[in-house]
Amino acid sequence: MKRIAYILTALLFLLCACQPTPEKEFIVSHTEQQAKPTENGGESVAPQGETDSSVIPARWEETVEIDGKKIIFDTDIRVDDAATHPIYKVERAAFDGETCLRIIESAFGTCEWRENELSRDDILREIEQIRLGDVTGYNYRTNQYISTPFENEGEMLAPLIRQLQVAPTEDTFLPLTAAYLNNLKSRGTLRTEDGKPAHIVKLAFGGVSLLCYKYYNPLITPESWVLQGEARADEPPHALENVKITEEEAIAAADAFVARLGRDDLRCAWGKKARMDKGTPSASYTRDVEELAEGYWLFYSAAPKGCLPSKCDLIRANQLLKFDDAQASYSAEWGQEILLFFVTEEGILSIEWSTPTKIVGIVNADAALMPFEQMQERIRTMISYSVKGNTYLSPNEGSIYITDVCLSAVMRPIKDDPDHAELAPAWVIELETDLSRRLNLNPYYLVIDATDGSVIR
Repeated sequence: MKRIAYILTALLFLLCACQPTPEKEFIVSHTEQQAKPTENGGESVAPQGETDSSVIPARWEETVEIDGKKIIFDTDIRVDDAATHPIYKVERAAFDGETCLRIIESAFGTCEWRENELSRDDILREIEQIRLGDVTGYNYRTNQYISTPFENEGEMLAPLIRQLQVAPTEDTFLPLTAAYLNNLKSRGTLRTEDGKPAHIVKLAFGGVSLLCYKYYNPLITPESWVLQGEARADEPPHALENVKITEEEAIAAADAFVARLGRDDLRCAWGKKARMDKGTPSASYTRDVEELAEGYWLFYSAAPKGCLPSKCDLIRANQLLKFDDAQASYSAEWGQEILLFFVTEEGILSIEWSTPTKIVGIVNADAALMPFEQMQERIRTMISYSVKGNTYLSPNEGSIYITDVCLSAVMRPIKDDPDHAELAPAWVIELETDLSRRLNLNPYYLVIDATDGSVIR
């Protein structure tokens, strides 16, 4: 079942959304630091100031109890060495044909695109999926899906059989161009220099996302699932022993990729050992897959001057700690710009890039951050506010553990300006619970604006 959870998580990365702010007692307006036009056509800035990182402790060790629930702070406090913390004005970017071509060639080299939309293999794969039937349940004793035949199976198969009869016996490939990629509506099949098929997907969910895979239909599984024996049915727990690259080498390859694209502001927030499998037509039912490679799964996010990359995609922000929606959203939702890489000794095998942005100005060249002692109190207050009387918080969650506190940069909306957002310093607090640790769930996050202490939605 964790495979389903992963697929849903991957989709959620492409549907980044912000979370509610607390009620008015804790709300601080962002509009006070909005940029304003000046006589010379530039932008004025909010009050400036420096934050001395030397007064920020290296560790936070503390245990508090709120309504019988233990909140355990046992974490490093991570900050960048820079003395200034700018706030940038950004707008959404687009994956036009030229950009897509640069991304693909930077990762996979020269490629060709398949002229025929469907190959015989594609059609046969769809036919087999239909013949497998409709999933109606899951047998936990046998670790198998339960399926029943489609009532209209014949009607579903008829057009595919007709397509199969006229499908070319060999695929036709043409040189990959920016014009083809610019006109690509959703997905296409490529062929790399070594003759292997690749796959590209362009999606638009509140922002454009681009997926590029060197192998068709890959499934990426973190080592943590394999260690627990929950990656595939009938697979005993074991470590990934065929990783032939170090994490540092994997990050160096991804760093070189973003540098070639002129995006040195994107940096690695975390890396995990992982496995890439090739799904077969029956993979979603029997977990029958072909292992392709083992390497590192890397998560990249924006890290402008003065900030470290955020581990948080804003999807899991504030999900554990619920806040009343006393202040209605006043602008369009903005997700974080995120890159996910899978890297092996062969190089980059997959890229998932969501919500691209472009910096168009500086709102504040050196924003004054809230003193950290005040920020610590604000974090305690926010957690206390949410835990008290929170009917959403299950007793099974157990204690709450704060496992990382990092000064990062995240998107925050601008009032009455849905076309732009601000990339601003924020404290990203990582939270786990007894339940999330027991089930090996991803961490939760609390995101607090570093300038005024408000929860970022």
